[in-house]
Amino acid sequence: MFGDILGNLEEKQKELKEKLREVPIKIQMENGSLLIEGNAAKEIGNITIDPQLIIEQGTEGLEDLLVVGINKFMEAAAGKESEMMKGFLSGILPSGLGGLGGLFSQ
Repeated sequence: MFGDILGNLEEKQKELKEKLREVPIKIQMENGSLLIEGNAAKEIGNITIDPQLIIEQGTEGLEDLLVVGINKFMEAAAGKESEMMKGFLSGILPSGLGGLGGLFSQ
C-alpha cells in the first residue's frame, strides 16, 4: 500500500508543479505603475515599471517597492500552492487517511 503511495508521489509532485505553473499571479502596486507577473510555482515571468515611477521614487524608493512587491507575490503564490496542496494530498492518501492532509496546512 505505502509502496504505491511513494511510487506515485514523485509523479504527483511533478503534476502539481505543472498545475501551479498554469495559475497566474499578478501583483500591482502604485496604481499599476509596478506590475509583477508570474505563476503559483513561484516563478516571476515579468516585471513592468512605469518610467514615471522611477522618476517619482528614485532608486531607493523603487528598490523598496520591488522588495515589497516581490514579497507580496511570493505570499500570494504560497497561498495558492497551499490551497492546491490540500487537494493534492487528499488525492494521493488512501481513504481513511485523507484527514491527514490537515496536518500540513497552516
